[in-house]
Amino acid sequence: MNRTTLTAALLCAALTATHAAPADDLRTCRTANGETALAACTAYLATPSLVPAQVALVHMLRAQTYIDQRKLNEALADYDAATRAEPTNADAWYNHAIVAAGLSRPDVAITDLTRAIALRPGWVPAYVARGAMHLARGEARQTIDDDNKALQLDPNNPDAKADRAKAQQMLGKP
Repeated sequence: MNRTTLTAALLCAALTATHAAPADDLRTCRTANGETALAACTAYLATPSLVPAQVALVHMLRAQTYIDQRKLNEALADYDAATRAEPTNADAWYNHAIVAAGLSRPDVAITDLTRAIALRPGWVPAYVARGAMHLARGEARQTIDDDNKALQLDPNNPDAKADRAKAQQMLGKP
C-alpha cells in the first residue's frame, strides 16, 4: 500500500469514527442507565452543530437519568437547559414543573405548567398537575378551574375529580 492510499484510508477511518461516535453516544444516552447514560448524554451534547431539538432531547434524557438517581437539582438544571434550547417544547416545561414540585417550588411549577398549557392547550395532565399545585398552596378556586378544564377534556379523570372535591370542601361546598 503506498503512502497516499494509507493516508486516505487512515483519514477515512478517522472520519468514520468521529461520525459514528455521536450516534453511539445518543443510542447509549437513550438506552443505558446510571453513569453510563450520563456520560453518553454529556458526550453527545459536545457534538458540534446540534439543532435545538436535539439539545433539548438529550438534556431531557439526561434529566430522567438524574431523576432515577434522585438527583433532582441536577435534573432541574437539565430541564432548564432543555427549555432554553427549545422554548416551545411543552414536554420540557411540564417535566421541569414536575421536578420543581418535587423540590417544593410550587411557584415555579405553576409557571412552567402554565407555559406547557399555552403550548399544548388540551393537555389534561398539565391541567391536573397545575390544579394539584394550586391545591397544595390552598388555592381552591384555581384548583377547581384547572380541574374543571381537565374534566371537560377527560370527564373520567380520577385525579381531577378527587382534587376538585378537596377544593370544593375547602370552599365549604359539597
